[in-house]
Amino acid sequence: LIKLPPSRCMDAMHVRRLVPGDEADAQLLHEECFPVRYPASYFQSICREESGFFTRVACGAEGHMMAVIVARITCAKSLPPEDSSIVAISSSTPPDVAYILTLGVRAGDRRRGLGQLLVRELIKHLCDSPRKTCQAIYLHVYVENMTAIKFYDKLGFLTLRRLRQYYTFEDGTEPDAFLCVLYINGGRPPLQLWEMVVECASEVAQWLRGCLCSSERDSKPQ
Repeated sequence: LIKLPPSRCMDAMHVRRLVPGDEADAQLLHEECFPVRYPASYFQSICREESGFFTRVACGAEGHMMAVIVARITCAKSLPPEDSSIVAISSSTPPDVAYILTLGVRAGDRRRGLGQLLVRELIKHLCDSPRKTCQAIYLHVYVENMTAIKFYDKLGFLTLRRLRQYYTFEDGTEPDAFLCVLYINGGRPPLQLWEMVVECASEVAQWLRGCLCSSERDSKPQ
């Protein structure tokens, strides 16, 4: 488990999940933090009691939302093509992965460790699970968002690839995104070609040694 430094959040701040009735505040927070506009149905979905999403909001003393994280946990084999092959699948049961859809902090509440705190909440949730089936957390980062890129780099995320024209902004531009991944619960990147050759050769060598040992036992006089 990645070790994160303690956050520097205010004592009066508290963290909770999104609940019905948070839709309007969650939408305002997203509009302030992100250039992409989300439909109303998105906020209705993430605020449901049984939404299927991991959600956490950091709230101030008076209850106003200062920061939010929304993630979706899914099977690694059901990922879209652009996100495929982000984690090694070494058994008949593929692992789960968590996709961070949004992580945002209001402008006036930044540099207080809130973003780091919410990422920690997600990591803890996934690593405290008895089955520990989730082996990777991933997200997309706008290639010119250097603040976000440095933030995730400090948390141990690896940049796997660049996705061309991934976003569509309101001004009609289609900028690229980086695909970034943090491995947890024993997860690891998929094998490269040379690694697959080495692993295959190792398995063949192990099989041959087993055959040789069996042959030697059979050839010994009884």
